[in-house]
Amino acid sequence: MDLKASLENYRNITIELIEKVKKGEDLNTLLQKRGELIENIKRLNFTNEEFQTIAKSFDILKLEEKFQESINKEKENIKEKIRFVNITREARIKYESSQFR
Repeated sequence: MDLKASLENYRNITIELIEKVKKGEDLNTLLQKRGELIENIKRLNFTNEEFQTIAKSFDILKLEEKFQESINKEKENIKEKIRFVNITREARIKYESSQFR
């Protein structure tokens, strides 16, 4: 596989990852494929200029930023859910302890 095809594949996997993050689906398989693809890209023979030109044509950097934003947003949502569960649990414990006094 050449650099252009590899980066196109990387782009497609990143787009799929963004969609899966939004849906709350499992990312493990795609992340593994993406990691393997990165390793394959590292083994290819290319210049920095070639890489940058092709990466720009596929908007790799923008997609990468969008993926990171999606991940960070999902992490914040999960943190908020955990906070809510903790507050609910504390309220229940206080309520139950006040019932037995």
